[in-house]
Amino acid sequence: MVIAVCVNDQIGCDIESPERRVSIEPITRRYFSEQEHSMLMAKQGESQKQAFFKIWTLKEAFVKATGIGISLGLDSFYFILDQPQQASQNIKVAFNAHYPLDTEQAWHCYHDSLHSQALSLCRASDSKQKINYLEASHLFQ
Repeated sequence: MVIAVCVNDQIGCDIESPERRVSIEPITRRYFSEQEHSMLMAKQGESQKQAFFKIWTLKEAFVKATGIGISLGLDSFYFILDQPQQASQNIKVAFNAHYPLDTEQAWHCYHDSLHSQALSLCRASDSKQKINYLEASHLFQ
């Protein structure tokens, strides 16, 4: 379970198990942007699967932060992952011509691994703030 708390900004988060079996090619062809689909099809094996879950959780976090959800259109925006081991913070989001919201809004997107799960957060904000991870598993014992 992940809970994201933010004051005065829009925030969304998503967590997924990268061990889950998925059919990457048909999912990305249908739902992802052309940029993301092409990038993922250029990868193979574990590298492709890790990149898929990184993008998937980023997309889910992003649409949750907008408040619109997937009806926003998962292909209307995309994440730029130029470097295979790109830092977990400051992941860039870009917009296709049919993106319906403000393209000037500043977005801060983060991705990390938490207990072998793929975790992403997206926040709409003009200020840069540090993300603090607080472990609370002792509360559920």
